[in-house]
Amino acid sequence: VGCGAEGVARFFVIPNLFWEHLPAACKTYNCHDILLLCPRCRVKAAIPVEAKVQELLAGHGARRAGRAYANENARSAGQGQVKKAAGLLLSPPTGRRGSLPAEKLLALRRTVAAKLGIEVELITREHLQALFRRGEGPSPSERICEAASADADSLRKFLKMWRDLFVLSVQPKFLPEGWGVETGLNDGRFVPSVANTVRWPGDWFCSACGVHCFGSLVKCKNCKRDRGTEFPSTATKLTEGPIDKDV
Repeated sequence: VGCGAEGVARFFVIPNLFWEHLPAACKTYNCHDILLLCPRCRVKAAIPVEAKVQELLAGHGARRAGRAYANENARSAGQGQVKKAAGLLLSPPTGRRGSLPAEKLLALRRTVAAKLGIEVELITREHLQALFRRGEGPSPSERICEAASADADSLRKFLKMWRDLFVLSVQPKFLPEGWGVETGLNDGRFVPSVANTVRWPGDWFCSACGVHCFGSLVKCKNCKRDRGTEFPSTATKLTEGPIDKDV
């Protein structure tokens, strides 16, 4: 895929932090949006993808981490201080890191007590655990995918946005047979048929149910049967050189 060079590795057209939260209909038995790219093409694709990721995270309440946004919920300075205090009280440093002085422990407990509005002596482990978890909730990427999956049209636009970005940034000379920006989007399937025609090096087909499985799996991801004897496959092998259409 891309320029046709060797030394390829898998590349998620839809970034993995979003991919894992998408509906199963978008990815079940589907490798359409996971392509093999050489290092040079990966760099060309990664820069605009990261810029789009940052844009989406910034617009969905992500925490600022230096010049970038992390896939974590933003917290006020006060919330961060209380969370840190609760974390230290739950798991005080030990061993080579030393231990916290009694004065420091008391200061941390006072910070927690002030937040809870109770006396220091009344703080329980349940209080500390609740404060440490407070404000976590769904991550920004989960909220982005929830909004994108609100209806078929929103999901279609979200998937197409990443595919358009990939084609625009990489301008590939070769693409897998059946790959296209619109593949599987307009018929409501969201699972392109290319998943049944393209085989990555080492991948296999279950001899029991016929499902396409990645080479790293020792059991079928569908029926859980051991790899064993595989079906003879007529799938296209990408290692045989450029077999795809020009873009």
